[in-house]
Amino acid sequence: MFFKNKFHPRPLGVPLDELERVLSTTTLKISRDADSLTAKHETAVTKLKVIPPARGVVGEVALQAVVQITTDFSGDLPKSLLTPEALILLNRVAVLGAIILENGRCFIGSRLTVFEQYPAWNLYIPFLLFTVISGSESQLGAIHRALGNREGELGESAWTADDFGDIHSRLSESCACMYSQR
Repeated sequence: MFFKNKFHPRPLGVPLDELERVLSTTTLKISRDADSLTAKHETAVTKLKVIPPARGVVGEVALQAVVQITTDFSGDLPKSLLTPEALILLNRVAVLGAIILENGRCFIGSRLTVFEQYPAWNLYIPFLLFTVISGSESQLGAIHRALGNREGELGESAWTADDFGDIHSRLSESCACMYSQR
């Protein structure tokens, strides 16, 4: 008889079970390992992995875990985009991540450090979900536009001034943020 692997629902206190439950309601194909989730998009694969922090404390504050999110590029990029200057230019449009070239591997990556004293999962979960679902879109879109594979989207944003005001008021409750109407 074969038994399905049972994973700890919250490795290092990170609620992977909750993230998996929510991501499973999207169009992404989600799979789970002991300490990670993998989300298959149409053109990319994003991995959310829980890793132990490299150090146990920062100052006097204990670290609980690090959540690392990476999206590998689906194909080889032209060498002209694998220079520090090109990556700096592309990272100007980075949202919830940055383009990283490491040991010949090019990926979009971001990290969240979780402190034991500040387990703010009501704030962390939405950021992690957004990053897995669409955090790499701005970088991938910028690369496609730079290569001439896709035109920039024209038109007005669906977001209104009221929408931005609402987001500002919600985020201001838990972090510093700025908002201005033009």
